[in-house]
Amino acid sequence: MHLLKNEISPLLADLFNLSFSTGTFPSILKIGKVIPIHKKLSKQNCSNYRPITILSNLDKILEKLMHKPLYNFFENNNEFYSLQYGFRKDKSSSLSFLSLIDSIQQEIDNGKFGCGIFIDFQKAFDTIDHTILLKKLAHYGVRGISNDWFKSFLSKRQQFVSINGYDSNLATVTCGVPQGSVLGPLLFLIYINDLYSSIKFCKVHHFADDTNLLYFSNTVKEINKRMNFDLKHLVHWLNANKIALNVSKTELVVFKPNRKKLDFDMKIKLNGKKLQPTPSVRYLGIKIDANLNWKEHFNYISIKLNRANAILSKLRHYIKN
Repeated sequence: MHLLKNEISPLLADLFNLSFSTGTFPSILKIGKVIPIHKKLSKQNCSNYRPITILSNLDKILEKLMHKPLYNFFENNNEFYSLQYGFRKDKSSSLSFLSLIDSIQQEIDNGKFGCGIFIDFQKAFDTIDHTILLKKLAHYGVRGISNDWFKSFLSKRQQFVSINGYDSNLATVTCGVPQGSVLGPLLFLIYINDLYSSIKFCKVHHFADDTNLLYFSNTVKEINKRMNFDLKHLVHWLNANKIALNVSKTELVVFKPNRKKLDFDMKIKLNGKKLQPTPSVRYLGIKIDANLNWKEHFNYISIKLNRANAILSKLRHYIKN
């Protein structure tokens, strides 16, 4: 390939420029090969597999050429929600976590009660509605031929499953951002970029689809009232944008100063179901407890280290100096 770059590059440049100028994405580059990777438990259960989609290298080159100007357009015009940390330059899971903890710690130090609701979306990347996404792109200024290009990129995509050398028939993908694509994560950020605008009282943090709502007050009664108000509007936004909510995996943590007692029965409901407070929640791989004393996380890490130490202890008998 290196030896042929001088011959191939001009042809690819013509193809890619034609794609951008006509607002058409090549159909042959819209076919994905899906390989299921077993995660855990029974191999007979389809839900125990993670689908990995492989796309053409030419597809990824073309997507990168579009990704850079689109991303820069949003960043340079400050269109991204400020507390969205996923898939952004100079942002990270560490910064997202520190921003969240700093917000909680400041309020607790001021003697306030707080409530954090950690939302679980159900396969959010796979359920993105293409029509809604294209309208949002147009709202931010991606119109005309550029919008046509994204419509062509998203529509009539196909994929097949490959297992042990056997391939399934092609199936058309009707929703979601393409798995394994360069543009997929960026398009998802654009899709949920206005979620925060549906929330009136709570502070919203995002790391891609990991979303949490925080609200603090001197009285738990006020937290209860305003949290319920915001959660109703969150559900309205999710329904309007066709994103499913996994209420059973959504967690609620009540934060409080160590010297204060919680003497009010919080009745916070999400989509009609009462959320039961939990002593800790795992967020971005770290256990956050109600008092921020980190005991839960230390115990969690200790168990993992003990397991690793046990494995190393057994392996030492089989390793020669």
